[in-house]
Amino acid sequence: MSPDALFVIWRFGVATTALYLVALAIMASRPLRSSGHPTRALRYVMMVPALNEELVLDATLRCLCELAPARTTVLVIDDGSDDDTAKIAEAFADRGVHLVHRAAPNARQGKGAALNAGYQHLSGLDLGDRADVVIGVVDADGRLGPGTLEHIDAALADPSIGGVQAAVRIANRHTLLARFQDFEFVGFSYLFQAARHRLGSVGLGGNGQFTRLDALATLGPQPWTDCLAEDLDLGLRLTIAGWRLGFVRDATVDQQGVLTVAALVRQRTRWVHGHLQCWARIPALLRSGLPWRTVADTLVYLTSPGILACLSLGIAATTALGATGLLGSPLSSSLDPADLAVVWLPVGVPLVVLAVTYHRRASATSWAKAAALAIGLIIYNLVWYLAAWQALAAIATRRQSWAKTSRIPEPTRVPTFVIEVRAESPTAAMAAACSASADPAEAA
Repeated sequence: MSPDALFVIWRFGVATTALYLVALAIMASRPLRSSGHPTRALRYVMMVPALNEELVLDATLRCLCELAPARTTVLVIDDGSDDDTAKIAEAFADRGVHLVHRAAPNARQGKGAALNAGYQHLSGLDLGDRADVVIGVVDADGRLGPGTLEHIDAALADPSIGGVQAAVRIANRHTLLARFQDFEFVGFSYLFQAARHRLGSVGLGGNGQFTRLDALATLGPQPWTDCLAEDLDLGLRLTIAGWRLGFVRDATVDQQGVLTVAALVRQRTRWVHGHLQCWARIPALLRSGLPWRTVADTLVYLTSPGILACLSLGIAATTALGATGLLGSPLSSSLDPADLAVVWLPVGVPLVVLAVTYHRRASATSWAKAAALAIGLIIYNLVWYLAAWQALAAIATRRQSWAKTSRIPEPTRVPTFVIEVRAESPTAAMAAACSASADPAEAA
């Protein structure tokens, strides 16, 4: 392909990408309409899938047990742990925490299998009117923010909404790599989820998802699949089944970020791999009869890993052409320097949008820091390119394994703060998203 033809393709991509991002930014900036006022308080079953989570489970259970004890049941699914995970869960039995223990050979078959085991356990619990029951999924390192259940109540006041997703933040964002992950969630994920709320294409996440029990029942006795992105797959199947999904920007969940590049690549490779597995849902999506805007945006989102792979090749080719142009190579002698600048616009436009979004949502972050993070994202995104190619290789070689994210030790007691804490230390950030009890001296 000639350089001129390459730039024609890039120009088309530039215009399409810029228009799409501008449209998303406009939709996300507008206030989300409330579903109304709930007529009655819902009952929540908080399911916590746990595999070797002794480092974080205690603090998580303390938080969950204090959410709204009168209408909350906590269910820990021990997926064959060989540490003290089960013992920690058993210590909360007097506070109403239920433990589902899975043993080999059924254990360690993926998060979806663990959640299905918890779902099947619900039949033995007295939950009252099951039409009012909502299943929440919180990872073992998750911390729900103050007022989260009230925000979910309001979102689910609309009976057509089958599930909602809370906004995610990274708790230990005091390190550079974790800060970039927080930038992703607060900038990129928030922007897209808020816009997709209007398009009817919200995706469920693995942490902080809330789904009606009635909606899950429409998917059969095992709502979750063995997909490596079981959360995305669940959301797709619910949407195809006719349920609406929502994004609740005022409901938050904090989680740990990974602290090494190797762990980050491993985590993102699993995410992309699962994303690609969800392509099997595309035919059903096209036959679903959903509004065209919902189908179109969902298709864009589903094909994003392929776009990432192509983009990585395009950036490499563009950089090579630019380098040869600087060296006076005949290959690029006909290229206008302005063309090279236009090629990089798809990088610059989203960075500006993300920086503005992050500054507004993380108000303790200055404009300068937000801009620096946006620029640094150019290098950080190389992780996604690598993950995309590793995921494609895994699919080509038919390899599928659940690469569990490792945890970081935390204090077993988490202090209570009534007001919002905007501190950047991991302990303070987690405490702000938790209502666990603590001694006054300990809080000080």
